[in-house]
Amino acid sequence: MTVQRHYVIVANHDDAIAYTYTNHGSALVEVKKWHNEFSDASDQDIYTDRPGRQSAPASQVPGVDSMNRKDAAELEDERFASDIADWLDGERKKGALGSIDIISGPGFLGKLRNGMSSECADVVDKEVTKNVLGADEETLLSYLK
Repeated sequence: MTVQRHYVIVANHDDAIAYTYTNHGSALVEVKKWHNEFSDASDQDIYTDRPGRQSAPASQVPGVDSMNRKDAAELEDERFASDIADWLDGERKKGALGSIDIISGPGFLGKLRNGMSSECADVVDKEVTKNVLGADEETLLSYLK
């Protein structure tokens, strides 16, 4: 039988770290890290037609609605959040997921929640809307009390 873990995800659009609780919730152990390789890239660095060439503005192309476009950096943030959510769902499928606590800035927290399966979203226990990636263990635990 797989032991269920209680995960803490600390994330922003640049990086994320997954921890598990130990010592009855009084300590954290790092179990996984992610880095968004496109977090500092401009839209042009992420997607271009050819070096030095961009598509015509939507207003110049019939049938294209520029209001519905997302910029490339936004799409990469969503993909990054989806990578984290997919990992959590993999843990759930293995029977290793007990609960999830999330500490993240407000913009990325929404992307992470949107990327989660309904089964993972159902086991989210605490959400803290703060960008504290890199904070020490004591600080992280204080936000989760």
